[in-house]
Amino acid sequence: ARERLGLALAHYEAAHTFYLQGNGGRTLVMIDLDLFDLYTAVHAASSSSSGNPECLEKALLCLLETHHAFHCHHNQPDQRNNAELRELIRLSGLVGERLPKVLLQLTKTCSVVGASDNSDKNSTSSQQTLQQTSQPILLSTMVESYKKLYLASIKFKWPSSSNDNEAMRQSLVAVGEFLQKDVHEVLVALRQGN
Repeated sequence: ARERLGLALAHYEAAHTFYLQGNGGRTLVMIDLDLFDLYTAVHAASSSSSGNPECLEKALLCLLETHHAFHCHHNQPDQRNNAELRELIRLSGLVGERLPKVLLQLTKTCSVVGASDNSDKNSTSSQQTLQQTSQPILLSTMVESYKKLYLASIKFKWPSSSNDNEAMRQSLVAVGEFLQKDVHEVLVALRQGN
């Protein structure tokens, strides 16, 4: 099962890379949503899921990566028809449903990890002591970033379909900008943790 999962992940990531290079649009979003589902399923199936936020972080990054597909409408006036725009609007709603859920899970998971790390201070090595004191600070920073993103994601006005292509296009650009704006902050926090 582990080999099949690794193979599926490799195929999804290769497809993601391919569509990311071009203008993948809805295909890119669907791949990112499938990758999100895969990472959350691995997290749920993991025996240590309550203490390891890695799969949830990767799932979050999949959602944030969809900004490429939504943001591409900024400079493309009428290249997409109404049906394509409606599909992208629908997919942005799926991103909007999943985003606060994974952020809430990450907040809880990182809070649990931080609490358990604070209770395990039995080492004598100065390097271990330094790592133990810096890790809760980093986790605290990450938890605050996740909380901030969670609040922003539930306050954000996710778009709905309309008959006006320009209005739908502008809504998709707003989704792309919302996701892109927050990508940098989360990526910086995650890279500091790794």
